[in-house]
Amino acid sequence: MLLQDTVRRDTARKDSLKDLNSSVNKHVRGLSLDPKKLALLPVISLQQALKGAAAGLYVQEPSGEPGTVQNMFIHGTSTPLIDAKDLYQTQPLVILDGIPLTSEHPFALDIQQFKFNRIGTATNSLAFIDMDNLESVEVLKDLSAVAIYGPKAANGVILLTSKRAGSQRKINFESYVGIAQNKPVTTINGKFENTFRKQFYDKYTANGTYSNNDVYPLYLSDSLNNSYYGPSNWTDSYYRNALVYSVNAGISGGSDRANFRFSIGNLRHEGIADQTASDRYSTRFTINMKPLAWLTFSAMVNANRVDRDRNKNVRDRLAQVNYIPDLSSPLTPNNEKYSEYLSEFNKGFDNNRNNILQGFAKIGVELGKFKFHSTFGVDYNEGYRDIFYARTLMQTTNYASNYFGYSQRVFFDNTASYDLNLNEDHNLRFEAGTSIQYDTYKYNYAYAYKGSNDFIKLNLLESDPNNGNYLNPFVYDRFLVYKFLVKTKNNMVSVNGRVVYDFKKKYTFTALLRADGSSNQQPTSRWFYSPVLSAGWDVKKEFLPDSKVVSQLKLNASVGRLGRNEYYDRFAQGPQYTAFIGFTGNLIAPGYNGFASLTRPYSSGSIGYDLGWAYTDQVNIGLDAAFISNKIRATIDLYNREDKNQLLGVPSGAEYG
Repeated sequence: MLLQDTVRRDTARKDSLKDLNSSVNKHVRGLSLDPKKLALLPVISLQQALKGAAAGLYVQEPSGEPGTVQNMFIHGTSTPLIDAKDLYQTQPLVILDGIPLTSEHPFALDIQQFKFNRIGTATNSLAFIDMDNLESVEVLKDLSAVAIYGPKAANGVILLTSKRAGSQRKINFESYVGIAQNKPVTTINGKFENTFRKQFYDKYTANGTYSNNDVYPLYLSDSLNNSYYGPSNWTDSYYRNALVYSVNAGISGGSDRANFRFSIGNLRHEGIADQTASDRYSTRFTINMKPLAWLTFSAMVNANRVDRDRNKNVRDRLAQVNYIPDLSSPLTPNNEKYSEYLSEFNKGFDNNRNNILQGFAKIGVELGKFKFHSTFGVDYNEGYRDIFYARTLMQTTNYASNYFGYSQRVFFDNTASYDLNLNEDHNLRFEAGTSIQYDTYKYNYAYAYKGSNDFIKLNLLESDPNNGNYLNPFVYDRFLVYKFLVKTKNNMVSVNGRVVYDFKKKYTFTALLRADGSSNQQPTSRWFYSPVLSAGWDVKKEFLPDSKVVSQLKLNASVGRLGRNEYYDRFAQGPQYTAFIGFTGNLIAPGYNGFASLTRPYSSGSIGYDLGWAYTDQVNIGLDAAFISNKIRATIDLYNREDKNQLLGVPSGAEYG
């Protein structure tokens, strides 16, 4: 089967080099997926691999383009999706080998009038994950399972563990190749096409209504004119059969005291639609060392690059340039004429790429029943997009833009645990941990219109920051330039403790308490305290210990509260004032009826004092069952989740100030 529900237990591995992440995830109820079967799927992203594979996990694909942004929702959405920015607040936390992965910040949407796609690369931040490198994939939904990871895990957790290094030399090579077929598309039926064309033909009649007695101009009545009489075969230029291939190679080796694993891979999907290819290059290196019997050290570096072509979608292109041309004369659906339109894009360019880097250094100490693990890691994701559109695409106005942005997370985690075995029936486990995370988000963005011509794509700008015309055109003064530079930081400090009590390996009780402090909260409410209680009962061991039909029968319950992370730092400041100079309703340079004003930025929502943490209250009851040597599995989950104290932008009338 593709999925199986498991309860992870505190079982020691036989390897002398133990996984340093394992101590955090004991006694956690999660949905485990088989990565070997997921790796066989010709998918581009993690979301596509998980689609339909985990109960309670919904994957949304707004576009069919390979490598585009996709959304995941565990047990539904946690906030009303009123704006595109709300999607960022509802995504689960993805953890790769103990690294909590960062994602793009929604603040770039603040300067966009049309929010179909976020400015920049608009590439799926999880498209870099190589499914062939994964050893385990788990979906954590219960509050008792996700609470250990803090407020950023309030929407659930996707836990990924990569293949470990081995003590024996091993070389592996895997590859597949295929064709994504272009299915025939019936663009329009005859009756609808006649109705569609008639509204344009009516404009050339004397009384505005078509009749058989009307005479059209020659270019309308010439049956050889493909602009009006050609077949609707534009799909011949837009769709095609696409090559899909994946190549992965890896080598591992060493001894019980020191070992390593190195892997490289390339995945390409050319896309069946025009300009939708996605190309991913990945490499990963892991090393483990055990210099002393009680000391373990591990390190990992994971580097990836994703190049993605941008489709010539009219909607997204016009939203990018904030420019709506005259649409009264639509493009003809004829292949010959449509190809001429596509050729105009060759006069410009659209470079779109992402570079991703993760790494960690871990140290572990094991002295009898006492264990201590410390991890320092970083996750860095940068995106770059460079665009130029020729003037023939926008009524003699050309367009250029450049975007560079990055998301960076630096973290330092410490976990200590002690196992207290009173006797065969009573076992206790004490855990304590601290975590520090520094998140930085930044982007530089500039776009311009009215370049001197389509051949000179660069213009000299004033480079003296002391000059009043800094970064304005130096030679060609008609060049209209708009510049943006935004940077924000979010720091979080967490302390947590957990106690696990096990009685006869039939009953398990867990109590967790954590305190989280965020720089994005106001001074009066920097800290939030989250209590979680959970219990488990192994019904099989209690009543059916010798049953060969029932392989597993466990009942679990949990209740608790967990704070929610806030993306924006402006809510930590209280009321703010901003100088607005421009036009009312303009997102770039707002104002009040064209006059400059010093006002609180109500365009982004009024911010008051004493804003507390948003949080979620959850109650979960679950039953896990397996039959006939785990060949048949079933899971029943009942849950109630209430998300409270959230900030919601509610529009108000202008007459209210």
